[in-house]
Amino acid sequence: MFYFIFTIIVLILFLITRNDKRGTDKYLITALSFFMLDIVALILYFSKDAYYYNVLNQYFSFPESVWNILIFSNFPQSLSIRLMNVATLLFIYFSLMFTMTFITDMRLYHDHRARNLLLLYLALQGVLYDPWVSERLYYLFCGTVFSAGQVHRIAGIIEIVTRAGNVILIAGSIVLIFIANRKVSSSNFFRIYALGESVCYASVEVAYLFVFWFAPTFLVKISKLAGYLNYQQIPLTEQGHSMYRIFPYYLTAAGIAILYFIVMDLRLQRKIDDNRLYISRQIDAADTTSKAFCHYIKNELLAIQSEIDMLEVSDENAETKQQILKECSNLYDRLDEIHRSTKMSRLTLVRTDLRTLMGSILEHMKPQLKDCRVVTSFRDSIPDVMVDPVFFEQAIQNIIVNALDAMQKESDRESVLTVQIEAVNNWVQLSVSDNGTGIPGKDLNKIFAPFVSSQPIKQHWGIGLTVTYKIIAVHGGKIEVVSQEHQGTTFKILLPSILTTGQSVNKVVEM
Repeated sequence: MFYFIFTIIVLILFLITRNDKRGTDKYLITALSFFMLDIVALILYFSKDAYYYNVLNQYFSFPESVWNILIFSNFPQSLSIRLMNVATLLFIYFSLMFTMTFITDMRLYHDHRARNLLLLYLALQGVLYDPWVSERLYYLFCGTVFSAGQVHRIAGIIEIVTRAGNVILIAGSIVLIFIANRKVSSSNFFRIYALGESVCYASVEVAYLFVFWFAPTFLVKISKLAGYLNYQQIPLTEQGHSMYRIFPYYLTAAGIAILYFIVMDLRLQRKIDDNRLYISRQIDAADTTSKAFCHYIKNELLAIQSEIDMLEVSDENAETKQQILKECSNLYDRLDEIHRSTKMSRLTLVRTDLRTLMGSILEHMKPQLKDCRVVTSFRDSIPDVMVDPVFFEQAIQNIIVNALDAMQKESDRESVLTVQIEAVNNWVQLSVSDNGTGIPGKDLNKIFAPFVSSQPIKQHWGIGLTVTYKIIAVHGGKIEVVSQEHQGTTFKILLPSILTTGQSVNKVVEM
């Protein structure tokens, strides 16, 4: 048991210290913390009854030295019961809150009555099972309204109902987390994490059910006639003896699964960070070089234009002169575009409905999309995001322009541009897919690098996707590319939702 507790502590520290925190982490961290508190309260209660020595030693590998210290402590059993009840009920609550953050597309998530009923149900248990309250209720009803036997039968019915209800809530939360993560996108950012998160959550919840299936329960035994009160034994051994024989093996397997998830997540995060650092270094290096290069060449072009404009030419060469001046002007504009893309810009992030913004972007690009069939799939109940509409539109236009170029090369089939928006684990994912030529696997890692383009340099400088990458990064988002040659390409843009960031007011950032 101590090894599993150590694993839970490692998981909590991992969630607290991870660079890429999610909005759901706070609920999971809180639930795990109350699980730890529940175990502490259970041990404190056990320490006041020598009957549990063999139970702890055989099934939980409890150190004898610690056991001896606890036996002689003055910690009241009534307080350990209250602590256990509170920790149990709060563990159930935050476990369910953790699960509900994954089902934003379900009616239950938006039904505040369901949350209020849950709080009321758990609060009633906290009151009913409190030692002081149960004692007062016993003296109030026993012998006046009900007989002692009837009071015990009513208490037994209450225990059965609440135990069944709590187990159903926990089991339901496990099922819901797997259902929610089955709908996870194909994004690499989520795939491994979603599976690991589901396994970790289920492992902890099942461990909770192993130990605390009975909680909360009436642990105070009262005799009104004799006028005494004592504390009952927790039902962990007699009816569940065979079950607890496999408990240590389960804890070992669950601990290994949790540690494996942590290692895999760290490896994935390191791979993502390395790739992000590699692209950022390429962009920074290109920015530094291009700033100096563009500034120099623009000045030279202006000087050449001035010299050409002052040249006296014959009438038959006048058209040629104008053509040269036009080419110089076009080249100046293209260089100026590169120069402006490398300058620092200020973004104003505002709360935005991404579905409305994407509808506006597609409407603005309608002339360019006239030869393309556009398919949109916008899910309901999509949380808002914090974006700069102007810069975000520029990023999306760069992607769509590239998609149109790729689809024009596949002239034997209809060009189809698919735009999807969905909520994924408290993020909002925007997918832009085309059925164009696709990108060779060897080029996928270089797609965001500056001045990399499959088009002739006269048409494309290869900075569009670089600018897109920078804009998405400044928004706190992520961008991934999935592509197959002659099948098409999908750009997946992940933006933190309002549920994740907790921001709802305008914010200015620099790019």
